[in-house]
Amino acid sequence: MADTKNTPTTFNRRHLLGGGLAAGALSMGASGIPSFSQGQDGSSKMEGNAHVYTFPIGDCMAAVISDGQKFRDGGLDYIIADDKNAVASALEAAYEPSNGFSADYNVLVLWKGDNVALFDTGSGGNSLLMDGLSQLGISPDKVTEILISHCHGDHIGGILDDNGKRVFPNATAHVLKEERDFWMGENPDFSECKLPAKNADGMVKSARKVIEALEAEGALEIRSHGDTLWDGIVTYKLAAGHTPGHAVFEIMSGEDRLIHIVDLAHHYVIMFADPSWAIAFDVNPTEAIATRRQIFADLADSKVRVIGYHLPFPAVGHIADDGEGFRWVPDRWLMSEAG
Repeated sequence: MADTKNTPTTFNRRHLLGGGLAAGALSMGASGIPSFSQGQDGSSKMEGNAHVYTFPIGDCMAAVISDGQKFRDGGLDYIIADDKNAVASALEAAYEPSNGFSADYNVLVLWKGDNVALFDTGSGGNSLLMDGLSQLGISPDKVTEILISHCHGDHIGGILDDNGKRVFPNATAHVLKEERDFWMGENPDFSECKLPAKNADGMVKSARKVIEALEAEGALEIRSHGDTLWDGIVTYKLAAGHTPGHAVFEIMSGEDRLIHIVDLAHHYVIMFADPSWAIAFDVNPTEAIATRRQIFADLADSKVRVIGYHLPFPAVGHIADDGEGFRWVPDRWLMSEAG
């Protein structure tokens, strides 16, 4: 395990180019005619749309499970930008509402043989993740690894149930040392974070609850930048800023490669159109912006396939250069061949 705390994460052309991800396949979440229901805010909500998308990565199989969507009304208050009007204009140009923003919550599942890994676990208390796993024939006791990207509640909230018990009893969780040490430190430094102090206090409390529960059962392994799992298939990469130990993941099997950018972007327009636009949840916005610029540039140059936790489901595609910013290019949904 290399000690490379200060080594920048890079995904350059030499390192990544040369492998395309094999075609994806659609797995429907429900049969029959989809229906609409009315949400608490009076809006129409779709029921019955697919929320599981499966595809191979070399010798592995993968699936993206949507754990839902959330629209943050007035959500531009969460965006850090010198010109909020420019943010609104970028959203409107993409036919997105400009009085807030929608975020998806996508859990990546990877399996090979008897090994099953979850890349984060969603917020918990939502049946979509568990329903998606059930569709894949994966019961909670079959999950062998949980790869924690960072310790925000929408990523680790599904690790424990309401009684504080582990939802995936046989899974070993993994997290970067920088991340574990930040949340478990005596005084986590939120001096650069734009959230109110009470929000930070709540995040620390929830993160410590999960970490302490995992450590009490010997179910947490501490990782370093560059550590690999599954005989080199999965690599942890430090991509600090959103949190001090925020990780992205490189998945390589055979000729296929996929980079999980996790929370380098919370929206497919905002953080792409101008990478200097940040989100208030960033512990260090300046560092988060620099990390995003570097990795987005590397990924646009290498043309490697990408997945993102908060991008529109199924959240698989590419990052393209677009002048001074970038552009999200989603993959085509591939179906069975027409007769």
